[in-house]
Amino acid sequence: MAFDAYVLCGTYRAAELYLKKEKGISVSYRTINKWVNEEMERRKTPVLEEIRKNELERIENLFQRHYEKARQGNWKSIQTVFRCMDRKAKLLGLDAPQQIQTDNKSVNYTIDGVDTDEVK
Repeated sequence: MAFDAYVLCGTYRAAELYLKKEKGISVSYRTINKWVNEEMERRKTPVLEEIRKNELERIENLFQRHYEKARQGNWKSIQTVFRCMDRKAKLLGLDAPQQIQTDNKSVNYTIDGVDTDEVK
């Protein structure tokens, strides 16, 4: 089994032993962990994009099948269309929370019946 396979399986000890025995290289656990993380990060992006693309296609197909029925008033199709739109927005990141910057540096709360001078 090649080093790459050990790395992908996450068996760091096996990868370390493989490198030492087969390649004559002594590598620390930390270095192997770094390599694994770099490799997983490198492979993650294309895989996630492919999954996202496939999911968007499936959602679009479902949307197209129900859209006309929804326009005619079919309640289940209306619900399906809205769920498709919601899911598509999530996958595309359209409904991501937005950061709002304020000029206020502090917040003051008023609680009825409590004297704030007494609390200090």
